[in-house]
Amino acid sequence: MNQAELIKQIAEQTEQKQTVVKDVLDQLTSIIQAETAAGGDVTLQGVAKFNTKHRAAKAGRNPATGEPLQIAAKRVPVVKVL
Repeated sequence: MNQAELIKQIAEQTEQKQTVVKDVLDQLTSIIQAETAAGGDVTLQGVAKFNTKHRAAKAGRNPATGEPLQIAAKRVPVVKVL
């Protein structure tokens, strides 16, 4: 199911306009992105938990040349299905 299908199904089940459902879904996505970017967690009980995880710096290799390189530390998004 893609986003358009999800919006259509929610709109049908809640008897709301698809534009309203799309706006709510867009705001939900925006809030989750902002909260996890700030280092917080968002839990939608029965659906998923969204947070970030720190990955330490590590050594790697350039696949084209085989030359060693340093991969920087970074924060990555994590989604755990509940």
